[in-house]
Amino acid sequence: MQAVAKETIPIYWNHENKSAFIIDQTLLPYELKWVEIKNHEEMAIAIEKMLLRGAPLIGIAAAYGMVLALQEFIQNNAHYHSSEKDHQAGENTANKLINFLNQASNRLLATRPTAVNLAWALGKMAATIQEYDSNVENKALQRSLEQNNHLQELHQTLLNKALWIQTDDYNRCKAMSEHALKLVKEDLAEKIKTQGDTIVEQTGKLNVLTHCNAGALATGGYGTALGLIRSLHREGLLNMVYSDETRPRQQGSRLTAWELAQEGIPVTMICDTMAGFMMNKGMIDLVVVGSDRITANGDVANKIGTYQIAILAKHHQIPFYVLAPESTIDLNLKTGHEIEIEYRNTEEVSHINGKACTFIQSNDENAEIEVGEQSSDGTVAERASSRLRRTNDRSVPSVHEDHEDDENAEIEVRQQCQDLNSVTEVKFLNPGFDVTPNSLISGIITERGIRLFNN
Repeated sequence: MQAVAKETIPIYWNHENKSAFIIDQTLLPYELKWVEIKNHEEMAIAIEKMLLRGAPLIGIAAAYGMVLALQEFIQNNAHYHSSEKDHQAGENTANKLINFLNQASNRLLATRPTAVNLAWALGKMAATIQEYDSNVENKALQRSLEQNNHLQELHQTLLNKALWIQTDDYNRCKAMSEHALKLVKEDLAEKIKTQGDTIVEQTGKLNVLTHCNAGALATGGYGTALGLIRSLHREGLLNMVYSDETRPRQQGSRLTAWELAQEGIPVTMICDTMAGFMMNKGMIDLVVVGSDRITANGDVANKIGTYQIAILAKHHQIPFYVLAPESTIDLNLKTGHEIEIEYRNTEEVSHINGKACTFIQSNDENAEIEVGEQSSDGTVAERASSRLRRTNDRSVPSVHEDHEDDENAEIEVRQQCQDLNSVTEVKFLNPGFDVTPNSLISGIITERGIRLFNN
């Protein structure tokens, strides 16, 4: 695994292969697999399918995607030789170059609409291209293309910018974590003074709740929210991290718990619905999360479920901090109401590990036939249909009644019925993010320190 000081780095550029390598995060924690990305379309698909995720990392990946796009252009125009000197050839090649890079940028930009870092990183790459006068009417560009001198130079410049974006993100994560650490130390000192017999008072250490994964796996390394947690652990101020599982894609249980365990940081995984219980029992001292977009007034978009945790933290008077780079702040949006929320494939809700998690009788009179059609065992399907008829006054058949063979039949049909659309009237909703209003946030910390907003 690529690492800096034994820290997880989820993406890197392979200079020999001239390609990007990413950790396939959909396979964690069961398998640690590196995937080679060879062109910008593969990168776009990897972002869409969440092989990589997290706002800063998406931006880094898109930057590498633009490098790959230029490589594609160079390879596909290998027939263009420096001996072609005429003006028309240079103009046509310039047009093709700009059009292709614009298309690649638009394709990458469309992959995840909520994370503003994506547009930020693509903007940095566009600015780099513009330094080479991307205006196709520019005579100097035409001449350089005619001589075919600058495509390789432009490629190296774009690659350097993408590498800089990743290094810069890592440095930002370290800086914001140190700013947040100083703030938390002040809070901790005050808490020890004012509270009675608590874990904090007894040990001088904190129990921290986090949601989703805002760690090295979501950034260029070190992490935002988990960066602070790493710093607390390094300073001996961390008692336990409680990681929400974060339905529906379980980034908390699959990624955060795995990432922290890799470094020996104490972590306990809990269900999303347990947060209130934990706070009420005095088991949480601090909540820290990342962000995908922050508006001009300090409203924060983050993984779905963040808003309800912020409400609980406010009720229990627990500090709720957001760590994010300055590139996450979108001053073009006044409030969180203007943030575009991504709605993802509802199968992420209806299925777990590829299997349907809901089985409900449909009012459709053909539903029983459809159940039979989806079963490879006609006898099993017939018994299950009979059972459904006997239990038509209930929405969900019980496995604790009637005969054992009926129980087994029903369970088998549940396992075989993967496509719910034909047998159920249950509908599913899957917003990927929610917005936490600034009034619920104790502080937003970037690489510049505590950020103040006009609330």
